[in-house]
Amino acid sequence: MKSSLLTLIALALLASAGLAGCSAGVQYTGGNQDAEIAGAPYHEHAMQNLLLGRRYMAQGRYELARERFLIGLAAAQNPEMKRILAQEVQGCDMMVQSQR
Repeated sequence: MKSSLLTLIALALLASAGLAGCSAGVQYTGGNQDAEIAGAPYHEHAMQNLLLGRRYMAQGRYELARERFLIGLAAAQNPEMKRILAQEVQGCDMMVQSQR
């Protein structure tokens, strides 16, 4: 019993020593992922409101989603983002009208 416990502890130590080097094969590029996201061509607030509005749409909270899309539309600087947000606002309007 005592020898099997010692064997188990020894195996656990060997396994943990082996796992400590698991990330040795991964290369660190030095890049910051947040900086890459911030470098997107879209305004940060417009993108955040688009994602939040889509989450509200999925939950069936259409008027709240419409509000978020309008806030994002006001913050959008890119014409493509403005077009996407305008389409989302129209989609919200249609969903609200269909439920009345």
